[in-house]
Amino acid sequence: MSSRPLLLGYDAKKRRVRLDSDDRKTHMHVLGSSGSGKSRFLEWMIRGDLRNRQGFCLIDPHGELYDATVAYCARHVLDRDVILLNLSDPKAVVGFNPFQRSPGSDVSVQVERRITATMHAWGVENTDETPTLARTLRLIYTVMMEQDLGLPQAEHLLNFGAKNIRSFLIERVESALIRREWLELQELRPKDWRDEILSAKNRMFKLLTSVALKRFMGLPNFSISLSEVMDQGKVLLVNLKQSEHLSYEAARTFGALLVNGFFESAIQRRSQPGRDPRPYYLYLDEFQNFVSLDIARMLAEVRKFGLFLVLAHQYFEQLDEDITAAALNNCQIKAVFGGLSADNSRKMAQELFIGKLDPKKVKVCVYQTKFWPEYRRDKVYGKSNSTANSSGSTETTNTAAFSGSTTGQSFYTPDSWFGTSVPGTSSELSSSGSTTTSGSASSNSESYATSESEVDIPIFFPVPFQELSSIQYYSVEEQLTELAAALKLQFQR
Repeated sequence: MSSRPLLLGYDAKKRRVRLDSDDRKTHMHVLGSSGSGKSRFLEWMIRGDLRNRQGFCLIDPHGELYDATVAYCARHVLDRDVILLNLSDPKAVVGFNPFQRSPGSDVSVQVERRITATMHAWGVENTDETPTLARTLRLIYTVMMEQDLGLPQAEHLLNFGAKNIRSFLIERVESALIRREWLELQELRPKDWRDEILSAKNRMFKLLTSVALKRFMGLPNFSISLSEVMDQGKVLLVNLKQSEHLSYEAARTFGALLVNGFFESAIQRRSQPGRDPRPYYLYLDEFQNFVSLDIARMLAEVRKFGLFLVLAHQYFEQLDEDITAAALNNCQIKAVFGGLSADNSRKMAQELFIGKLDPKKVKVCVYQTKFWPEYRRDKVYGKSNSTANSSGSTETTNTAAFSGSTTGQSFYTPDSWFGTSVPGTSSELSSSGSTTTSGSASSNSESYATSESEVDIPIFFPVPFQELSSIQYYSVEEQLTELAAALKLQFQR
């Protein structure tokens, strides 16, 4: 049993993307339009399983993936059991009898599943809509399974002229009810027989005329065992491409019966105490051709028995509503490729990113610039220059006149200090005159001065800041649209 992780590829940053063995213990849903890389992705996974010696089955309705896998096996896988069922070119026949009875199970339940599988291939989803067809198929399939018949032998059960052969087979049918129904048919006249059996005959006639189906489904004793294929981890490659050997309806019928066989074999698997059944992977390209609603309902159940499906298709309109719901609910691993319609992309965006949708995801923020006053100190510088010029002139004129007279006497003093003075001489003098002066003066002066100053003062400084004024959020619808567009517009192969 392989426990190595499966390499899926590389992400945008060249990092490896892997699936651990525990992660793969669920079903996988792969969706993508034609040419988107879906088949290439499946081929890459298959190569990884081959390298890891993991058992798997590929059912390919187109043939390209089958051919690529066979070519890879021829070059790189030389020691693995690889079984080829190439109905498109049946040169080598490997028997598969879908009407082989599984031991330990109720035949009626096995018959019911085969009716559902074949009618799904024929485009009938509800057996209640065609009760006569469903009843006739139940009679035919019960005889085939209880008597271990292959598809070619079903012709005797439809041919009115093979009454003796039918009688031989009917006698050995275990169910009394089925025997009684057959005996009633045996008593009918040819016209009544034809009316009763015609619906089933028309459907099965297409299968009975297919040489490829009769070859592969006509070897009851040489049929591959799907239980053995799963338990031993073998590789089974099935090519159901339409060709000159295989019709579309025959391919769908074979594929539907083969898928039903895998489901029955998976349910019958029993794990050892303390151990899970060996994992086995069933790759179904265009799975809607092969998976009926009955099988879709069993997806959760077969996972418990180690059968894991990889379901690939192109768009949801290919699927029934109930099958779509079963695939989305039970496939916990989903791979989506580009080229889908807008509706399909949106559906997958909801499935993949439902937990990533954020109603508070910001779309636009509107900010306003405001100012907050901040106390600071600053210095104020001053500088001044001054220049002064002055000039002046003065003129002066002065005139002066004068006159005077002087009279005087002289006394002589006797020798005796205290004696009487005796006049001596006398004189008289007189004078007069005038003076005139004039003058002028001029002066010029110039002065220059420079002064500087520095003052430390307190100030309030406006500091700008952004204030959030409003927020606009992405709506959930907008986010889904964006994610859906990303899925739809992925690079094509």
